[in-house]
Amino acid sequence: MKNEQRITWVSGPATGFFIDFENQIIGYSDKEESINRLQTRLLFFMLSSPGGFVTDKEIAMDPEIFSISLPRYISDIKKKIVSVFKSSDKADQADEVFEQIIEKRKTYGNTGYRLRTELTDILDEVTSETPGTATLEAVEDESVSDPMPLGFKRYLKYNWMPLFLYFFIVLGVILLLDSLHISAEALLAKIVEIPFGFTFLILVVLSALPVLGGLLIDVPMALKEYERKKGIKKKDLDANAIHEIAMRIVPRFDNSKEHVIFFLICNLTGAFTAASILLYNKSIPGLSDYLTTAGRDYAYIIVYIAGCLVALFNNYSLQTSDSPTRCADDFILTRAHAFLNLIYLSICLALGGSLIYTFLSYRFFYNNGAVVITPAYIVMILSAYCYLWFSSDSPSAQKIDSISKNNFITGLPIAAAITTLYTVLCFTPDMICVLSLLTAPVFLVLWLVCFLKRRKENTLKLYYFVSSFFSVMAISVIVMLILNFWW
Repeated sequence: MKNEQRITWVSGPATGFFIDFENQIIGYSDKEESINRLQTRLLFFMLSSPGGFVTDKEIAMDPEIFSISLPRYISDIKKKIVSVFKSSDKADQADEVFEQIIEKRKTYGNTGYRLRTELTDILDEVTSETPGTATLEAVEDESVSDPMPLGFKRYLKYNWMPLFLYFFIVLGVILLLDSLHISAEALLAKIVEIPFGFTFLILVVLSALPVLGGLLIDVPMALKEYERKKGIKKKDLDANAIHEIAMRIVPRFDNSKEHVIFFLICNLTGAFTAASILLYNKSIPGLSDYLTTAGRDYAYIIVYIAGCLVALFNNYSLQTSDSPTRCADDFILTRAHAFLNLIYLSICLALGGSLIYTFLSYRFFYNNGAVVITPAYIVMILSAYCYLWFSSDSPSAQKIDSISKNNFITGLPIAAAITTLYTVLCFTPDMICVLSLLTAPVFLVLWLVCFLKRRKENTLKLYYFVSSFFSVMAISVIVMLILNFWW
């Protein structure tokens, strides 16, 4: 190449367009636009692969741009290129000219992009480093310095201490309840009797704590460690460098905007779902009396245990599954956000599962005609369906490769069947019951679209239908209901 820090298009409609890697500028004629560091790195990465198309898979292997959204970055670069040409005499050809600079093509089902280097002044092979761009050095993290493959042994090696602490917290709660002579059933009865606003606030705070722990504890700790070992001050780092350090170099938390928003909304909607189940239970006449006289303490203990195990399995899956968009070491339980999320999920799942078991068992085994369908029931159904979709098959979930990606496919048919049956058994001829019956078919249409898409992509396996987090909780509740016929 004539100049390793700059390439120029010398043929085709884009003749005269250039990319200046050193100064991070693109331009045409006398018009110029600045591009940021990661955009520069992406263009140079594409330039270093002149014969092929760059996809998300290749991007994930680069230590600098592994976490970016390739289509979004290409779109941002296109806007700047189009803006340059619209300021010149090629305003009416801006989109067409862009295609002479960056070519887009589907390769093996993935969208790929390449710079059309055959139209440039490149003469020599491009080096692999971006000129003028500082490369962050890796820091060996003592807590995860062993290159042991992902799996159960590695999980125990790096999580035994927080797991030990978690189990003693659970044992401490059991000891406290026993000293106060409060059974599992009585505990739930007391929770139902607490003013709803207070319980809702606690659930919302618990759901936000993991995200706050990641941003306010894990990220500063990662930067402090990097600063201690490399002598680079935080003030000398831009937002992209901080993200790279916190997520990969000193792995503690993915503080990208996409992950933080998804994480927060997932937890908030999960808390809202648990709160809506609680609100519906509170609206059922005679439920508090049922909880104090039902005598099925064993069922609640098993559902509580199932909630804790599912929360642990969630964390285990995050640390033992490969993903181009996640770093397994970010979820080790010594990270504040990971441990706080384990506590939040344990409480939310145990509470939600036990409350679902409560209103179902009350209707099926203790019904005196008092069970009613209220607006809180519709809110509960809608929030549960929306939570299942957002956490697993929404565009945000697909973008970050959510570990809960099978919940909607496996969970919605179960939830639709149970809620429809319950509505029919409690039906009264009013608008609320009619609306509750209509929710299932509406969401089943969305479920069918997601199912067909997953089937076409060959991303469905029988294992998913029995191992998803929702399925485990649903199975535990259903088994307890079945056992009620004999006990």
